[in-house]
Amino acid sequence: MKLSTALNTAFAFMAVKIPTRTIQRQSKSGVLKISILLCLLIWIQKKAFENGQLKPRPKRYMFKDVYDLWFQQHNQDIKPSTAYNIKILFDNYILPELGNRYMDKITPAICQKAINQWSKDYPKFIKLLVSRSGQVFDYAYRLELVSSNPIKRVIMPRSKSSDAKDKYYTKQELGQFLDCCKKECDLKYYAAFRLLAYSGMRKGELLALTWNDIDFSSNTISINKTVSRNENGHTIVQTTKKSMRVISMDSQTMATKTT
Repeated sequence: MKLSTALNTAFAFMAVKIPTRTIQRQSKSGVLKISILLCLLIWIQKKAFENGQLKPRPKRYMFKDVYDLWFQQHNQDIKPSTAYNIKILFDNYILPELGNRYMDKITPAICQKAINQWSKDYPKFIKLLVSRSGQVFDYAYRLELVSSNPIKRVIMPRSKSSDAKDKYYTKQELGQFLDCCKKECDLKYYAAFRLLAYSGMRKGELLALTWNDIDFSSNTISINKTVSRNENGHTIVQTTKKSMRVISMDSQTMATKTT
């Protein structure tokens, strides 16, 4: 059988007809020149694509690749401090478990194993880890990179019950703490802890206060900004439009002065 006939027979299923003129006649040694063979293979592949028998292999994405795409999109709608916290969460906890896995190879079983480990190591924010991981899979589903979200098929481990008393001071305990702080600590620390306890403001709001925010004549404090971090972890002061408020304070707290 001639070489041209053999090749045409082998690739007939692709409806590709190889013209005889494109084939180098066998040399005296009976071996086709490599350059001609490569050209032939390229021509066959081109014809196969044109006829629809071959399709380009879709790019495979790892979890960390989809996370980067998702973060770029999500970052447009969140505050810099939120972006910083998300990066910390993924860099330290989620990506070490899932980052180097291909999306189409991450099964519910793999997710279950990761979540079980997170539940043991980081029980206080296991729900946040699962939620953020699920958002990346949802984004991959929207991009048609996966057929489903494997996170939605896992079983959440039961959280161990904790004593609610450990989460806050009683009125008596708070009094004891402040008395001890007043005696043993620098006055500015006592003032800061008392202000947090009696105002309910967040620590970032406390750190952002200026003297212009404090009205000693009416015993009020204006909350209009907070200290936070940007995407790169640098400390910044940003306005808090949704949290702007004026807090009425007790006279004893307002009488606490630092030097």
